[in-house]
Amino acid sequence: MNIVDEHNIVNNLLNKEYKYRDILNVDNDIPFGMELEFVSYNKKDVDKIAKDLKTQKKNYKVDDANKSYNLLNENKIYELKTPSLYNNTSTFKDIKDTCDILEKNKVQTSNNKGMHVHVDLSSLDEYSEYLFTFLKIFSIYEHIIFRFSYGEDETSNINISSYSREISNLLYNYLSRDDLSDDFNHNIDELQKLLICKSYALNFHKKDNNVKNDTIEMRTFNSTLNPIIIQNNINLFLSIISSIRNNEID
Repeated sequence: MNIVDEHNIVNNLLNKEYKYRDILNVDNDIPFGMELEFVSYNKKDVDKIAKDLKTQKKNYKVDDANKSYNLLNENKIYELKTPSLYNNTSTFKDIKDTCDILEKNKVQTSNNKGMHVHVDLSSLDEYSEYLFTFLKIFSIYEHIIFRFSYGEDETSNINISSYSREISNLLYNYLSRDDLSDDFNHNIDELQKLLICKSYALNFHKKDNNVKNDTIEMRTFNSTLNPIIIQNNINLFLSIISSIRNNEID
């Protein structure tokens, strides 16, 4: 496939009408959350966003207004964080409302900003076979996952090699070890050592001040204010986990 073909495919997909869904066709008991990077050149605008989120949160669970975003560097890049969410109508209504709030405050996203999705590690039921299947899927389809993650952009995050490094080779090597343990927690500990750099495409987080639960983090997605693309990103991750749990993957 050449660049022109890919360009036409992207345009055709963008011209199609996709609906924002009330719920996804995945297990309802998989907790997830997301982090969304955006740019705002005025601190007052960010304070207004925090205030709007606080007054319009409804069922949307947010941290304290002043903690709902973190100034990452002097280039005015901020990161919106959600709490633990579940697959239900209120969740996706609130995500859409949040996108509207950000858009009304004229923040900017682009393909050099990221969106990160977290899923509770408990969703794998502390079963190593589920974990290994997840690692195999990610390592085999990593390039496709990256391409899917571009969203409305035709190119990946320009910082992708710094903030979401490819890990298929690392995972292949890990899965092919002769001493691969059946103990779930031991494998998680080993993976945390293997992926010790937090800027890999996947992270396995332990509980700390910023993460309430042990989570798997997928860091491949471009930032966007398009709620349908955000929902598709979430759906990708949740569907992989759900399919593994329900033995729907050969």
